[in-house]
Amino acid sequence: MATKNSISQVSELMARLDGLAFEEPKFFEGDVWRPESKAGRETLALLVADERRDSLRQWYARLRGVPLNPVAERIRRTLETIIGEKLK
Repeated sequence: MATKNSISQVSELMARLDGLAFEEPKFFEGDVWRPESKAGRETLALLVADERRDSLRQWYARLRGVPLNPVAERIRRTLETIIGEKLK
């Protein structure tokens, strides 16, 4: 079960990832972001790590019904592609 602290960590990683995605928009291939920077790749790896997966699911569950901007939507699809499941 995800703790408040672990969900906060996901929030911090998502904020970092959002900024990186805006800096590297040319690395979107369709709906999937393939970051060129080491920071982008490391941040994605931290978000999809097994020990953070429950927190990631809960983070997205909190957003149900909230419209996502196009970059946030693409990041969600990227994460879904990596972990092989829907985040909602």
